[in-house]
Amino acid sequence: MADLLERAVQYDPSKGSPGTFTGMVSQHRTADFLRALKKDRWRLSVFSDHTVANDNIPEEADSASIEPEEEWMADDRDLFADSEALHDLCIAVDHMSDDQAALFEILEAHQDLPSACKASGMSSATFYRRVADLQMHLRMFGFKAAA
Repeated sequence: MADLLERAVQYDPSKGSPGTFTGMVSQHRTADFLRALKKDRWRLSVFSDHTVANDNIPEEADSASIEPEEEWMADDRDLFADSEALHDLCIAVDHMSDDQAALFEILEAHQDLPSACKASGMSSATFYRRVADLQMHLRMFGFKAAA
């Protein structure tokens, strides 16, 4: 938002709509942020192998007990995206019919389709048709991974 306010004087209505300008500023800010993040990760990976003379590293430290940088960086998750997905899921669940909500709870409890099908007590054709309907409902709320 601060970048958008700073660059507001650059907006020219003859070149595009305000939405386009906002999108471009956001896209450029995101690219700058990701570039800085990658640079910081690179610095951490390059300079973490070097120890300073006054670092106190115990002699008996096992090299297997120290995690490589790649492992802890691999677990770096986008918590904002996770939060937005959870929020979208809550909205999608609020707009489900009673049958869809019940099926969603069964799927949540069993985590795989065959055992959820058995637990539902429905015929397999009915179960998989309702799963497809639930997938379409979730896609309506932006969940492409629901398929």
